[in-house]
Amino acid sequence: MWRKSLINASKAKNSPLPFLVSEGEEDDENEDEEDELENQENQVSCSSEDVTDEDGDTGDQTEQQSEADRDSSKRVFKVTCGDLAGTLHLKRFASGTCGKSIRTETSWLSPVEFVMEASCPPDATWKKDIICDGKPLSVLIEEKTLMIHSLLCNCRLCSPNDEDRENEKNDDECYICRGEEEEAELVVCDDCPRSFHQKCHLPHVDDAILGDNRQWRCTFCVYQTTQDWRYSDELEVEPAMYRQISQHMLECQYLVLCLCRADDERTFALDPCLYLDRYSTVIQTPMWLGNIADKLQEKEYQTVGQFVSDVQLIFTNCASYNQVRNL
Repeated sequence: MWRKSLINASKAKNSPLPFLVSEGEEDDENEDEEDELENQENQVSCSSEDVTDEDGDTGDQTEQQSEADRDSSKRVFKVTCGDLAGTLHLKRFASGTCGKSIRTETSWLSPVEFVMEASCPPDATWKKDIICDGKPLSVLIEEKTLMIHSLLCNCRLCSPNDEDRENEKNDDECYICRGEEEEAELVVCDDCPRSFHQKCHLPHVDDAILGDNRQWRCTFCVYQTTQDWRYSDELEVEPAMYRQISQHMLECQYLVLCLCRADDERTFALDPCLYLDRYSTVIQTPMWLGNIADKLQEKEYQTVGQFVSDVQLIFTNCASYNQVRNL
């Protein structure tokens, strides 16, 4: 349930509390890889790098070059095959069968496995039927955006050992913070592809749980598999606010994790007083997701309403600060 990983910085129902929570919060993250893949990274390029505009002026060329630079650094691509969608991660790609390089909502798959999961016709092939930005993967291969490894390649993608195969089942970075530390131990969920830092997950994952090799399920999986029986009775919003938070801790933890995950730029993760000019002079009661997560972990909330008020405060503070700043 845990492993070492190198990590580089770079959604309601009328039932108890689900009116706070939205569904379908799956997405994907950039991956990091081992030293054996450095040569592949150096070779990766996007076709836009080769595009030039001889008729454009210097400004156009500079802008074009900037766009090309951004494209060339792209390492994750949205892909589809029939009705199945996922994200292709270059650093996990080796060939159609080597490297579980496509992340779906539920698992990591090789391109061939992705086609099989999509229930495509028998004559379907991964190069032709997996589509990226309207083009089959064969085009990305021709453009050298995707580099197929040699049959004799001995990298961990092409010749994985048992540990490598196990690690391929889960994300290579923290699902919540996306890995801002240089090196960290990740806890991996046994029911989904997500990985977490111990203290990024809610509740925090204790060392004792790590040590006994028990199966571990993340809060996302626990929440999603218990909705049917937890929410059999309808409850209006106002009465729910007076409920003891201990009865709905799972929902609150799930909501905070969803908000943290959705906050791609980590705009609401840290104390805004630390990085926004004159914030404390405009906002009397700062609030941020990290603070709410800490208060949940330390059981400082008594009622659901107290928790909801803090969540709402983040966004009312944001609106108030921006209004004053734009005067």
